[in-house]
Formats: sequence, C-alpha cells, structure tokens
Amino acid sequence: MPETLTADQANQLAAWYSGVADALGKYRSDNWCTLTEDQREKLRVARNNVRNQSTELVKLALRLRLDDLSGSLTRIKGATDQMKTAIANLHNVDRAIKIATALVTLAGALSSLNPGTIAEAIGGAINATSDGQAAANT
Repeated sequence: MPETLTADQANQLAAWYSGVADALGKYRSDNWCTLTEDQREKLRVARNNVRNQSTELVKLALRLRLDDLSGSLTRIKGATDQMKTAIANLHNVDRAIKIATALVTLAGALSSLNPGTIAEAIGGAINATSDGQAAANT
C-alpha cells in the first residue's frame, strides 16, 4: 500500500529542493567567468525551476496541514458559539477578557498550522467558555 506524503515530509522535500537551488546558484556565481552565456542562462533557468518546485512543495505542505485541521473546524465553531453565549450571560468583565484572550490565542495557533498547538488552544477556548458559563450561572 503506497504511503501518503505528510506535511512534514513535504516541508523536508521543499528544504532539500531549496538547498539544490542554492547550490546551483552558487555554482553559477563561482564559475561565472568560465561559463558561456548560454550555460549561465541554462543554470539560471534550472535554479529557478528547482526553486519554483520548492515553493510548490511548501504550498503542498500547507494544504496538507489544512486538511489535517478540517476536523478541528467543527470544534472551533462549537467553541466560538459557546463563547458568544457565555459572553452574553456574563456578569464579570474578567471572564469576558479571559474568553477573548482564549480566542486570540486560538487565532495565533491557527496561524501556526500546528495541529497540536491548535488542539491545545481549542481546549483552552472551551475551558474559558466553561468557566464563563459557570460564573454566569452562579
């Protein structure tokens, strides 16, 4: 059964491709005086092609990470819905600030595209909401 490429593997491949592009550029620069104009151009094109493929691998890694996060979006929607309800019923400004801080932390975690960090931030958001609802009910 074929293995599926992971986001981390795609990032590693992108780094390797980038290293090859750098090496091509360095070779071209180091040997500028001995290369013909045609050779310089072919090396430039080859370096750019490899660099473009590196960029495509980075994009693939991001898509793979986003695919991993699709299941988290349902939890995030639930947490934000709970936050809106909790804030509407709050009688304590500190709880509102705690909920807002948890939401900002969640946004930062989403930007990282790190599933572990996102899961932890979702948990923090849910906890902040639960604390808020408990406080509103007391």
